[in-house]
Amino acid sequence: KVWQNAVKFAKPWQTLWRHEEAAAAYGRMGGAYGQFRAAGEWLHAEEPAKAEPLYRVLLAAGEGGDAVKMNLALSLQRAGKTREALALYRAIAESGGPASRAAEKAAGLLEDLLALSP
Repeated sequence: KVWQNAVKFAKPWQTLWRHEEAAAAYGRMGGAYGQFRAAGEWLHAEEPAKAEPLYRVLLAAGEGGDAVKMNLALSLQRAGKTREALALYRAIAESGGPASRAAEKAAGLLEDLLALSP
């Protein structure tokens, strides 16, 4: 029941591009799903610093697998933590999991970006 109410409450905010409100609604939902959705909304709101700790908690709890790792890497990248994001993308790529190919591409792009930086 709590899950249904939170999703019902959050969806209109997503539709209106009000990601902060949607993140708060998902956050009130609790649980791994609520945290994952809240973190995603914080990324959409261009607030990677608010998404990062949520992804780290999920990862520490063993929730979400490669999806959480990829989104954590993206939040690190958007927060300007490029080298940390690159290391995580590389680890995902080397794991051979379902996101390894996408992580390899992301790592390659970040390496190219770093090579262009002064």
